Amino acid sequence: MNKNNVAGIPLPLYLGVLVLTFAGMYTHSIPRGMVGGFLVLLVLGEGLNWVGKTVPVVKTFLGGSVICILGGAVLAAVGVIPEDTLQLLDGFVNEQDFLVFYIAALITGSLASRLKANAGQSAENAYQAKVLLDTSTQLRKAEDGEEMIRITCRQLSELLQRPVFFYQIPDP
Repeated sequence: MNKNNVAGIPLPLYLGVLVLTFAGMYTHSIPRGMVGGFLVLLVLGEGLNWVGKTVPVVKTFLGGSVICILGGAVLAAVGVIPEDTLQLLDGFVNEQDFLVFYIAALITGSLASRLKANAGQSAENAYQAKVLLDTSTQLRKAEDGEEMIRITCRQLSELLQRPVFFYQIPDP
C-alpha cells in the first residue's frame, strides 16, 4: 500500500476532491439520490480508511474499518457534516436500500471467488482425467512390457510434473 495514495489516488488529488466534496456539502449542491450518496460515502470513507491504515497508533489499535465507522459517527455528531447531507446519506442508505445492494454485492463477490477457485480445481481434475485417458489408450496399444513401462513413466511424469525413473530389479 502506497502511503501517499488514498484509494489509488495521489494524496494531493484526493485532498482536492475532499475539499470540493465539503464545498458541495456546505453550499448544499451535492446531488440528491444515489450519485450524491456514493460521492460523499466514498470520499469520506476512503479518507477515513486511509487514516486508519496509515496513522501508526490508530493502525495498531483500531484499523481502517473501525475508523470509518467511528470517524463517520464523530463527524456527524460534532456537526462537521451538514444536516441536509446527513438526510441525503440516511435516505441513500435506508430508503434507497444501499445496504441491501452492498450486502448483495458482498455475497456475489464471495460466490464469484468460490466459483473461480472451483473452476481452477475443475480444470486441474479435467487435465488429470485427460492424462489418465491418454495413458489408458496408449497402454492398450503397447506391444510389450517395456513399452508399457515407458508409457507409464512418461504419463506419470506429465501428471506429477516431475521426472519419473523406473528401475527394474532383476529376478534372482
